[in-house]
Amino acid sequence: MKVGELAKKYSIHRVTVADHLATHNITKRPRGPTPQQVVEARDRYRAGESLASLGKSYSVSADTMRKSLISSGVTMRNRWDHP
Repeated sequence: MKVGELAKKYSIHRVTVADHLATHNITKRPRGPTPQQVVEARDRYRAGESLASLGKSYSVSADTMRKSLISSGVTMRNRWDHP
């Protein structure tokens, strides 16, 4: 479950949930795509796939995918620039 879902379920704050998880050495899910997914997404983006489509494929938002691709050195295309 997500931290927010646990907080709602137990009627406590998200920070309290995070503190309990840390106390019990429970690691949270990593945020964003994995490095391997970014490599795959980079190739798919360069082939013309949209950020929305990539985000959906990797269960992240288009903005998260955009940030991940930029961090890996990909230059974003303009809205009107498509291969």
